[in-house]
Amino acid sequence: MMLSLMLLHGSDPRMELIYFLASVLTVLLPVSIFIYMGYRLFRTFQREKREEAAAAAVRDSHASS
Repeated sequence: MMLSLMLLHGSDPRMELIYFLASVLTVLLPVSIFIYMGYRLFRTFQREKREEAAAAAVRDSHASS
């Protein structure tokens, strides 16, 4: 069994392409997920910061009236 797998591994260019694409997918999928999560967290942080600044401006405008 192991011998047949070893012979199949290096002999077929299609299998080498499949192994290559699987390794690329293995690397890019987690990286892209973490980048997306960071992007969403950054957007949420910016949105909350903007809302807090707007609320502070409204409070200041009501306090000065």
